[in-house]
Formats: sequence, structure tokens, C-alpha cells
Amino acid sequence: MRLLTTRRIVAALMDRYDIETKYGLAKLLSVSHKTARNWVDEGRTMDDNQAKKAAELLDLDYEYVLICLQLERSKKNPAAMRAWKKIADLWDGSKVALIALISAPAIASFVGSPTPFS
Repeated sequence: MRLLTTRRIVAALMDRYDIETKYGLAKLLSVSHKTARNWVDEGRTMDDNQAKKAAELLDLDYEYVLICLQLERSKKNPAAMRAWKKIADLWDGSKVALIALISAPAIASFVGSPTPFS
């Protein structure tokens, strides 16, 4: 999964909801125009409550959004940034592994192969 930033989240929201202005973005997320302007023009990071609403509107996993935004917040601390990047990679990998584990019996029954659960 691609790492998210506030600007990527904002762009996705504006695209999905056909929003052309920062005022429209502010209205969608119930924030002030200044807050929306800070995200778009100043590169500020969303807070956790705003991230939750954005995740819901974009059908994203809130946990992953939080991890990515924490990574974004740590941009002035290289060690913390590396740690959050590693957490994001592990989280993404664990989701893939979990899906594969859950799907294995169904796939095996479809193709007639034994699984570790057989």
C-alpha cells in the first residue's frame, strides 16, 4: 500500500467528492477554511480526529492512516521516521499475510489442494 500523507489524503478527498476549493474541503471535513488551507498550502498534518473522518470518507483503514500521519509528523526526526516507516511496512505486510491465511482454505477447496488446515 502506498504511504499516505495529508496532501495525498486531501487530493483523494477532493477527487472523490468532486471538490474544487479549500472551502469545499473544509465543509466536507467540518473544519475551518484556515485548517484546510494549512493542509493544502502549508503542508500541515491532519490531526487524528480529522484523519478518522477522512479515512471513513475514503474507505481506508483508520489504523493505517494514523500510522502514515505519524510518519509524516516525524519528518524532522530521522530515527523516528525510519521507525514509523518500518511499522507502516509491517502493518501492510501483516494485512496481506492475514488475508492469505484466511483465504487459504477457500482457495484450496476451489482448486482441490490440501491446506495447513486440512
